[in-house]
This record gives sequence, C-alpha cells and structure tokens, in this order.
Amino acid sequence: MLFELFFSAVLLGSFVTSRSCNGYAELCSRKYSNVTQIGSHNPAFSGHQPRHTQLLSVKEQLNHGTRFLQVPVHVKDDRLHMCQSSCKLEDAGKLMGLLDDIKEFMEENFNEIITLFLGNMNRAPAEMFRKDLAASGLAEHAFIPPKRLAVDEWPTLEELIKSDTRLIVFMDHGANATEAPQILDEYSYFFETKSDVVDSNFSSCALDQPSGSDGNGLMMLVNHYLSIDVRGALVPNRGAAPRTNAPTGKGSIGAQSNVCRNEWGRSPTLISIDYVGMGDSMTAQSILNGF
Repeated sequence: MLFELFFSAVLLGSFVTSRSCNGYAELCSRKYSNVTQIGSHNPAFSGHQPRHTQLLSVKEQLNHGTRFLQVPVHVKDDRLHMCQSSCKLEDAGKLMGLLDDIKEFMEENFNEIITLFLGNMNRAPAEMFRKDLAASGLAEHAFIPPKRLAVDEWPTLEELIKSDTRLIVFMDHGANATEAPQILDEYSYFFETKSDVVDSNFSSCALDQPSGSDGNGLMMLVNHYLSIDVRGALVPNRGAAPRTNAPTGKGSIGAQSNVCRNEWGRSPTLISIDYVGMGDSMTAQSILNGF
C-alpha cells in the first residue's frame, strides 16, 4: 500500500514537470467539454472480416492516440460481453478485457484522460457495470461529478489529471447515480448524430438521439463512420476509410465538422470512427483543437 502511494506521488510529480494533457500542454487549461476527441467505434471488433470495424487491437488504438472508446455491451451467461447486434453473431469477449487494457494504459500514461461510452444493449442494471469497473481497478479513477454539470462547468483536463479522475464513463441507458455514481447518463450530457450513415458525404449533423431533445446545453457526439448496404445488411465501409477519416476533403472528418459548426455554432466534442489508423484522424483532431 505504501509503495502504491509512493508510486502515485511520483506520477503526480511527473505531471508537474512535463505538463502535458492528452498529448498537448495547450489542452491542460481547457475544460473537458471544450476539447474535441476522435475515438473508436466498436474498438474490440478488430480483424479483417467484413463485419469488423477496426484493424488495430484496443491496445494499438490507445497507443495510436485514441482516447475515446464507444463500446456495445450485452449480457451473456450473466456477464457483460462486447457484442454487436447479437453475441451469437459477434462476441469480442468480456467487457473486463477492454477495461484491463484501459487500466494498463492509464497506469503507464498518467497524463492521459480516457472517455468510455457504454452501449447498454440489454438494459442491464448499472450495478453490473460498476462491479466490472471496480474489479478492473478503474472505479477509483472514474470522474464523479458533484451534480449534473452544465457544459461550461466541466473541470479542465489538468484538474482531472491532478485529481486522478482520468476516466470519464457514460452509458446510454440505465445509468443510476445511486448504484453506480461512476457511470454518467449519456443523454444528460450529450446528443448523438445518426449512426450507420450510408451518405459518403456526411452532409448532415442532425440530432438523432435522444429523441425529443433540441440539443441545447448538451455536448455533441458525431458518429462519423460509414456503412454500406450489402443485401439489406449494413457493414462497415473499409474501402472508404482513408477518405472518411481524412482531416479535409469531401466526406472527411473536417468536412462533417464544418457542417456541425454551421448547424450548431460549435465543434463536436466527440467523433466516433471506424478503422482507427486508416486516414489521418489524429491530424483532424489537432486541427479541430486549433493546432
């Protein structure tokens, strides 16, 4: 225990001397809600099959610069598994596997903040997710707001790092602040654009979820991954990924972000993509953050 406290103190000291937040000193003074992060849609589904959304493993994605992970979760055999539409079709393993990867990365990179979006596909109780967070050792690093925060009330990246609350967890359905205060209700803080887009130009930034919302007072999650209709089934469009994930050009991250700025008067907070590493999403992220 004493060694762990000493090690934490050393890590905190390293922040003071290096002062970098998610790779940039300039981001340290910015509020979490005023930073654009480009992240991974279905990060655990990596491989070369048509249904796979990523080529890199979760560890490789984190090392590449991904700090936002969007994960669909199902219940299988009374455990939380990362599955797509059904665990029978595609099961990427237990959620704990991904949480362990995040924990390992955070222990090695003290100045990095990770955002985790959980899709609660089976409406499982929040307590199940809390138990996995606790078992992985991540619960102690999760940010717990004192109240429902307005967009301009979020802490800065530096404040999150110094308090070692470097994991921000959101869930789309079933969040319960009493059972699991580490898991925030997504739609209290974000709206999402349409997913599984087949328009290669990404010409819209319209609100899709939550239904009935006007988007005011919420951060923006843009689902910027392209699908293709194959005999009635939507599959990831890998061939278009270099263009889709580019910083500029028709149908690019930058182009849709411009659509969003024109429509909402602000940049997206989170942008979810397939095939991290194809295209140049990290350059797009730097541009959107003003670098």
